[in-house]
Amino acid sequence: MYVCPYVIVAFLTGRKNKSMMTKHSYATLEKLWPAVVEAQHSEKPSIIRLMDWLGEETYRGLDTFGLALNLPETLTNEYALELWRSKSPVELGEFPSQEEIEIGKKRLTELGEKDLASYLSLVEKLTQQVETGTLRWRHQNLALGCICALARYDVPLPARTARMVVRNLINDDITVRKYCIHLLGAILKQQKRKHPKIEINPVSESGKVEYSVRYLRGGAVVSFYYCSS
Repeated sequence: MYVCPYVIVAFLTGRKNKSMMTKHSYATLEKLWPAVVEAQHSEKPSIIRLMDWLGEETYRGLDTFGLALNLPETLTNEYALELWRSKSPVELGEFPSQEEIEIGKKRLTELGEKDLASYLSLVEKLTQQVETGTLRWRHQNLALGCICALARYDVPLPARTARMVVRNLINDDITVRKYCIHLLGAILKQQKRKHPKIEINPVSESGKVEYSVRYLRGGAVVSFYYCSS
């Protein structure tokens, strides 16, 4: 089936510069991004500008949107009931039963699991495309930019992706090295252990404030506080 190139460009660029490459749906991105990365190579200036724009739009414009939505019990039981019973210009009908609430929670959990599976599958596909070594340099940079945009604080990147990043730290292409340095920083932050935090009272630890000195320095007021040990 032949598809007009203008239709494809309009689909990718979207309306009002809102590209489909930054759509908040991992199920959509899972199919779209690998297809764009594996697109046929072309030296046409218009195609080159389009690929550069898609890469920049994806790397700079993609928001880190949520994978799963977890609602606390107080929100679903207390606040939702209070909101439902409040005076509203919109007729809400009868409050859902406990069985309907449990069904909704189950659907929400399944949706989160599906999004997580699509996210991990997308990262694996892009990593595999980079590891093949058959991509043109522009398409390879696009794939690495997509992986950089997918880095999250709450979901660690797969071990295969981490190994690919480390191997490409010495790549001949400086753009590839920049992407990998960016990804390596994200991976190290994901692996950083949580340090224990202890709450202290600064006043009781250092003593009570006895007096302060204030004077003008360059038009600004600078204050010094002296504490007894």
